[in-house]
Amino acid sequence: MTGSDEDFHLLLESPRAAARSRKILFATGMKDVLPNIEGLVEVYGTSAFVCPFCDGWELRDKHICVVAPNDLNLHFVKMISGWTKYVTLLTNGSQFLSSDQMHQ
Repeated sequence: MTGSDEDFHLLLESPRAAARSRKILFATGMKDVLPNIEGLVEVYGTSAFVCPFCDGWELRDKHICVVAPNDLNLHFVKMISGWTKYVTLLTNGSQFLSSDQMHQ
C-alpha cells in the first residue's frame, strides 16, 4: 500500500491486480467470549448473538432473551425493549434484581 489521504494505492496478491481508494478501514477483529451455557456454541451466530448493536436490529419485533447473570448487562434489556416488546431476562440462576429493577 502506498499513497496518502484520499489517494491510496493497493497492490493485491494477483500479479496484475491493483486497487485505488480514498479511504482505508483497518479492522483488527475481536474474539467473543461466550458464557458457559450448554448448547450455546451450537446456535451461536444463527439464533444466539453477543452484540445487540451488530445483530439486534435484525431481530426487531421478535421474541428476544437476554442472558445477564448480573446487573452489569441490564442496560441491554432496556435498549432492546425499544426494538421489541417481547424481551425476557435470563439470569442463569442468579437472583440479583432489586425491586426497582424488577419493576423496570
